[in-house]
Amino acid sequence: GLTTIEIPIAVSVIGGDAFGSSMTAISVVAGNPNFRAVDGVLFKGNELFLFPRGKTTTTYSVPAGTTAIGDTAFDRNTTLTLISLPASLTSFISNPLRGVSGLESITVEVGNPNFNTIDGVLFRGSALVAYPKAKTGATYSVPAGTTEIGEAAFQSTPTLTTITLPDSITVIGSDAFSY
Repeated sequence: GLTTIEIPIAVSVIGGDAFGSSMTAISVVAGNPNFRAVDGVLFKGNELFLFPRGKTTTTYSVPAGTTAIGDTAFDRNTTLTLISLPASLTSFISNPLRGVSGLESITVEVGNPNFNTIDGVLFRGSALVAYPKAKTGATYSVPAGTTEIGEAAFQSTPTLTTITLPDSITVIGSDAFSY
């Protein structure tokens, strides 16, 4: 039932699954050299480390200056329907959006040299990184020229029944189509 927590100044390590599903906001004592919080969301340096599972907002814009999103940053979130990524984002650790069950669309700020979206689906160059779990429609045609389907890219997409792949696909990541 814990909904909020304040991280003290001396904390330098937090495990990936340290907080339960009822957590709605995290704060960090000023002066902590490793962590900070922005609107209740936990950051480790310029990496979005944890978006609290109990936070009930439906849209979230990752702040400008964020360069990475940690592997379990959005894990098991059920309320987010739209996530907007900043131009500063350069990397994902694995596929942090795989556990966002209500996600309908992803947007990327214009000018991001690493990521882009096509119809709400996230790409890194010619690699399809993440297909939103709650995107409407039973069929999806991966755009021509796509060379890779990323790890867990289509994982747990209950409404999707048919995926058409172009001839350009050369790599399919682990668990790309699981569940």
